[in-house]
Amino acid sequence: MSGRSANPGRMQDADGLYSMVAVDQRDSLRTMLAQSGSVPVTDDQMREFKVKVARALSPVASALLVDTDLALQPILDADALAEGCDLIVAVDAISYTPQGVAQATALRKDLLDAAWDERVAGLKFLLLWTPGQWLGCDQAEVQQFIDEAARAGVDSVLEVIVREADGSPPSSGRQAQLLVEAAKQTAPLGATLYKTEVPYRNQASSEDVTQASALITDSVTCPWVVLSSGVPGGQFPQAVQRTARGGAQGFLAGRAVWRNATAIPEQAAARYLSNESVATMAALREALRAGRAGHVDA
Repeated sequence: MSGRSANPGRMQDADGLYSMVAVDQRDSLRTMLAQSGSVPVTDDQMREFKVKVARALSPVASALLVDTDLALQPILDADALAEGCDLIVAVDAISYTPQGVAQATALRKDLLDAAWDERVAGLKFLLLWTPGQWLGCDQAEVQQFIDEAARAGVDSVLEVIVREADGSPPSSGRQAQLLVEAAKQTAPLGATLYKTEVPYRNQASSEDVTQASALITDSVTCPWVVLSSGVPGGQFPQAVQRTARGGAQGFLAGRAVWRNATAIPEQAAARYLSNESVATMAALREALRAGRAGHVDA
């Protein structure tokens, strides 16, 4: 498969770049909300927070990544999705260690036959890649995801996080090497958008991060974007600029944009999202444009 987008122009901003927000977090979001002192965190509280994020940030995002359990229908029912912001739906099931670290993923095959709302432009499948395999699923499952997305006429967004063979997170230097290996292995499967980590978790020189990003660009057959996990929120705009200089075409960020809103009361959270989080998105878009301006296509 070619990796060509099923929806040319969708999920992209006016510059043809990807400035996207993730709010598909499940157990990790529940843990963040619990830190504000509201324990236990109910499903309704999770839904309300995701709707707040959609209402505040979809006007400044090219796409919003949501889950089906707690976000998709509540956001649509609340009419919280701004016109021009597309939806990406997560179709992965994630299992965690007692410490809250993702240890395996599987494809939600029960969702593959769903009749998606017309605002859904893509489906997303998270993979934990370790040399030679994926933790919790196999290549046939990954290919099924890509093929079923194509059949449904939506994009296939493949999110890849790298791990060592024992499932542990690699060191920063090793992580950059594994990101390139993972891109080379998964590219032939034909996803239409590739999402992965910032090389070195941005804990290296600008030249090193950009060079590793260029190697990822050379390895994939579709556009790719970076996620914010693993990078301190204050550093993420810099990381976006560095990776864009190496060929990344955007970002799909969650907690780097809205995490601080989980630790404050509900009314204050809505104000934070509408002000500070919107400002963060503007800074990220500026960093993305600056990085792309410095990128030279091969």
